Amino acid sequence: MTKPILTPQQTELAILEALEDLVSIVDNKYRYRAVSHGYTRFFGLPARSIVGKTVAELHGTERFEQHIKPDLDRCLAGEEVKLSFWGQNHLGEPRFIDSRHTLYTGSLVETTGVAVVARDVTDLIEAQNALEKERYLLTLMADALPDFIFVKSLNGVYQHCNKSFEAFLESNTEAIIGKTDAELMSKRSANYIKERDQEVIQSKKRKRKDEWVTYNDGSRRLIDMLKIPILNQQNEVEGLIGIGHDVTRERETERKLQLAALVFETTSDYCFILSSKGVIVSANSAAKSEFSTLNDTQNISIHDLLHCLSPACDLATILSTQLSWQGELLSHSHVPYLATLNAVLDGDEVPEKFVLTLRDNSEHKALEKELTSKAYNDSLTGLPNRLLLHTKLETAIIRAERQRRQIAVLFIDLDGFKPVNDKYGHFEGDKILVDVAQRLREHLRQCDTVARLGGDEFVALLDISLPVHAGKVANKLLASLDKSFTIENNQISISACIGISLFPGDASCADELLQHADSAMYRAKSQGSRQISFYCEL
Repeated sequence: MTKPILTPQQTELAILEALEDLVSIVDNKYRYRAVSHGYTRFFGLPARSIVGKTVAELHGTERFEQHIKPDLDRCLAGEEVKLSFWGQNHLGEPRFIDSRHTLYTGSLVETTGVAVVARDVTDLIEAQNALEKERYLLTLMADALPDFIFVKSLNGVYQHCNKSFEAFLESNTEAIIGKTDAELMSKRSANYIKERDQEVIQSKKRKRKDEWVTYNDGSRRLIDMLKIPILNQQNEVEGLIGIGHDVTRERETERKLQLAALVFETTSDYCFILSSKGVIVSANSAAKSEFSTLNDTQNISIHDLLHCLSPACDLATILSTQLSWQGELLSHSHVPYLATLNAVLDGDEVPEKFVLTLRDNSEHKALEKELTSKAYNDSLTGLPNRLLLHTKLETAIIRAERQRRQIAVLFIDLDGFKPVNDKYGHFEGDKILVDVAQRLREHLRQCDTVARLGGDEFVALLDISLPVHAGKVANKLLASLDKSFTIENNQISISACIGISLFPGDASCADELLQHADSAMYRAKSQGSRQISFYCEL
């Protein structure tokens, strides 16, 4: 029986039905005329649901107009179009498509059309990407190694190296690849290395040796070097791999560590090595002597011994955020220490350990307190001096403005003190001044201030509600001086005159208040001894 002869159209449709590639025939009206089996499987639609429809109906008008139609038009104009793009199949899976648009004039269209032949190459692309990723990871791993790695040809030409080798040579890949040792180091070192390379090539066995290398810049380094022959399938040497480690600094570091350990153990400062979390790993003898609990307990945290002096400072935060820090720490028994903290970084520049050094700050604190006292207090009486009085007066003015209250400045000048001082001497005169200061202080409230300006001049600073209160306090202070003073078994009477200025009535600033109180005091003196005068009465 004779088989029926297929028409060209039937033949093409039969071929398309067997193709696994994504093939579609589109006429010049952008209508599907035929699709392959692979096309229908990709989109999850039978051929009858595609053929006869326009491309816009299948893919959407917007996508058709913006992305598909321009390429179809180029092809209909006679241009072959090649495309590669990511798309989605009917399952929503991303697939990479390699596509070619060719002008079609076959039996499936009336005039002209476009044959779109595409192939899902996702698996190939993913394999290539995996291979590239593997190469990248291998390079990344090689670059991450602290040991340097290089590959040489049989002629000793560098073909590859990692970042550590670049750092070792203090150069870059472009300046190394294609060069020989003779171009990178001294002739003597190059010849020595060439001999070591030949031993590996000729024996076809790996060899490890320490090699001293002198480079063109004159630097000399000791290298712990392993060399491995590269053998092909015929067991022939094609080159060699070198894996080396510069032990010059390592040996130098070992020497420095020995010295550091000696200093650590013998210094009188209290030294600790801490973990990144603040656990005490090690402490020197001085620290163990200072903090006895170090000898009794394991796994002690530095937080169990010390805390920051300032409430705004937190030792745990310092350890987690800073590589270097200086400041004051306080033991739980309130002993102050000057502290220096430095991080020890690992190869990734991450703090691995901390070195904490403490120095007892008690003497410094005492000296600081003494100096502060001398700066702000009268050395004879211990009262605030002019500098501290001025500060307290400015603060009091601000507080009075805010609270809508008044303050009074009482300028006190002793009567008859100079003759006594001249007769009995400065030593006895100073004793009277100290006694006067004590009496004035005893007759003032805790919130009030009495200061010595110098000589026999004192100033009292009061918070008051009414001006009359200032006069009452002034009378109390004069009364406190009524009792005679004893000098060499002699009873001496000393009184005072007091000038009073008020804020805000008499002045608006500290200097004016003092000046006006001084003026009032001189007016009081002009009226005799043991007098009180208000500036507002001048």
